[in-house]
Amino acid sequence: MGYVNKTIECDIVKYLNAETRKVLLIFDDVLQSDIMCKLTNSKIISTPISEIGKNYNAYINIIDIYQDCKYVYGMGGGAAIDIAKYIAKMLDVPYATVPTVLSNNSFATNKGVLLKDGTEVTVDCAEPDKILLDKEYLATKAQYNLLGYADILAMETALYDWQIACKNNNEVINKPALELATKTLNLTIEYLSNTANQFNNIDLLYNNLGVTGDLTIAMGCSRACSGVSHIFAKKLETLISVPHGIAVAIGILIGLTLQKRDITTLLNIFNRLGYYKMFPKFKITKEIILDVARNLQPRINRYTILNEVNISDRIDEIKSTIQKIFDLI
Repeated sequence: MGYVNKTIECDIVKYLNAETRKVLLIFDDVLQSDIMCKLTNSKIISTPISEIGKNYNAYINIIDIYQDCKYVYGMGGGAAIDIAKYIAKMLDVPYATVPTVLSNNSFATNKGVLLKDGTEVTVDCAEPDKILLDKEYLATKAQYNLLGYADILAMETALYDWQIACKNNNEVINKPALELATKTLNLTIEYLSNTANQFNNIDLLYNNLGVTGDLTIAMGCSRACSGVSHIFAKKLETLISVPHGIAVAIGILIGLTLQKRDITTLLNIFNRLGYYKMFPKFKITKEIILDVARNLQPRINRYTILNEVNISDRIDEIKSTIQKIFDLI
């Protein structure tokens, strides 16, 4: 069942207050003042992510607390949703996502990113059977929604990685998945390249992120959507606190450079989306980006351009790309 059939457009406060089962709600702490304070349903056991954390080794110790819950909701951005769907899998109960910002595609996938020994790892999680879509609330998060485009545009490098994996690592192309991913990517680039657009189209962003989620579930992995850009992003995110979309965007530009492909279109799109203006806030420097790029390593079970290049041979090109980014700040 794809994301379209799972989607329920609603007022999320009214929907959750009408819940009749005993349920667990994992939520981002930032929602305490504008959503959680409006929930009056005693059937909901609500837990902020600050009380749980992202270290999945610790979840075994808290599962007993939630054994009576018949359903799990994950509400917020990627962190709360990833935790909720992993716990739902451990409890073996149905699960729904409640995205309060469209900054990534976590709401539509059955994969999550959690911490293991201080390192981000991708884990199998429950697949959502519902996605609660509150467009009115999402419209208040316009700037942060823009970060979601990075997870769609990551297909630019991921599809290239997939094709070289088929050529040099005996992987097989899933033609329907490739065609859908390519179509979604091209539509997104066309929309973001049009200077007349204001990038406030929640339907387009939600639908295209939903497609990437469907591709991940259908293929059993994120091959069509995640490659060198996400390997870079995970490394950067372990070093500094940075929005996932920003980390992925930088990873896309570094990935294109390693693939010896033109960065101009996406370099300018990320500028128009306002990504580079956020660098000072999150203390992103040339030196940090270069350090991450210099130390990139291939990921086990994910063949990418990193399996074919010697990073030290591309340092000058990487430095050039980094300089082009900072010239736009």
